[in-house]
Amino acid sequence: MKRPLTLQDFSRHPGLLLATAGLLLLVGSLGSWYSYSAGPLSLHASGWDTGLGKITFFISLIFLTSAALHLGYLDHPLLQRLFPLLPISAVCGFLSLVACLVGFDNFSHYSWGLYLSTIASLLSLFAAYRSLQTGG
Repeated sequence: MKRPLTLQDFSRHPGLLLATAGLLLLVGSLGSWYSYSAGPLSLHASGWDTGLGKITFFISLIFLTSAALHLGYLDHPLLQRLFPLLPISAVCGFLSLVACLVGFDNFSHYSWGLYLSTIASLLSLFAAYRSLQTGG
């Protein structure tokens, strides 16, 4: 009988970390980034409504592709050369973190999607660190 996956096992596997970061970033980029309220009227702007949210959305698709290749769900030699785990998680994680930090700088009244996207960006950078430690 297989034992269940623990948090310690999960944190040692960079492919799972990057897949989780990709899913969180996908949900966060489509979620509410800003909220505006004027009296009884309340408006919410999703990440997709901003240019920064569109950038994080496409980065999340890159994360998911790279994680699927690393975990063995996709197996194509050309794709494995195009989406290596360490450079993808490091460079795209940094770009998505910068996009989120610019989002924090431009507006006030932040909402849950921007926070979730920031956490996902930091998780992808942690996946790059773990991939560097494990050698691949």
